[in-house]
Amino acid sequence: MEMVEVTIERRQGQGKGTARKLRRAGVIPAVFYGPGRTTVSIAVRAEEFERKLSHLEGSHLIRLVNDGGTDAELHDKAVLLREIQRHPVTGDVLHADFFEVDLTESRGASSSPSCARSSSSACPPRSPSSSRWTCRT
Repeated sequence: MEMVEVTIERRQGQGKGTARKLRRAGVIPAVFYGPGRTTVSIAVRAEEFERKLSHLEGSHLIRLVNDGGTDAELHDKAVLLREIQRHPVTGDVLHADFFEVDLTESRGASSSPSCARSSSSACPPRSPSSSRWTCRT
């Protein structure tokens, strides 16, 4: 599978005012997070984001490359585009969430039980209002 490469940079400041200034400058505010990692505020050039990512459908691996290359925490990370927030009228991208993927971890088919109308001790706890649905193994 081919990875799409996007250039990012760490951003300072939080809040509506800072985000609006970034957008006016042609930059999309975003966050980068993952399991066992603190959330990092990043920025992506709007033109590059629209050109490389806005047309993608489904799950695609994206490689984040730090603009200066000096920040090891952000350089050369494999991520999934988890969420895009768009303006309701113009359709412009307002914010993006990037979720880090561990490419060394092996993920097989899920062996968890699926839900059906039967009873089993392997089922997760259920609320009294949904007592007719249980899990089957």
